[in-house]
Amino acid sequence: MNNMRWMLALVPLALVACGGASETSEIYQRVMQGKAPIGEVLSVSDPPVRLWFARTTDEDGDVRLCGPASCGHDLSDRPEPAWAEAREDDLYYGAARSGVAGVRAVTAEGIRVDGTVHRPEGAPLAIWTVTVHGATVRAFEFVDGSGQPVATASVSGM
Repeated sequence: MNNMRWMLALVPLALVACGGASETSEIYQRVMQGKAPIGEVLSVSDPPVRLWFARTTDEDGDVRLCGPASCGHDLSDRPEPAWAEAREDDLYYGAARSGVAGVRAVTAEGIRVDGTVHRPEGAPLAIWTVTVHGATVRAFEFVDGSGQPVATASVSGM
């Protein structure tokens, strides 16, 4: 029985190590203070991270993209089709509007690394992710369903 208690005590530590802010974890509760979740939570495997949208519960009702440590800036009035939001280890992520179908990271050497545009059910925007191991990312390119460029974003400020 003592071994079981020890194993259960490690569960919150495992969630933190995996970037998993489950809905019952202390991290999630802290990040979500003054906010209400919107749509499904996206679980990314490389590296293991959970991302989701939230709306502030004040009169402004700001929409924010949240990750393991915090929720970002208000996304409600952003005019661009897509933008970079944050980085977690080798995972870069951000939000995109409905016209964005693809994303690529551009490294300092000019190598393009394809990412994924996720559309969690009930989410107000798409979440894009790109995992880049062992290279410096300089920018992101966003394309529409025909592969035509619709936006670029730099990594400055991430």
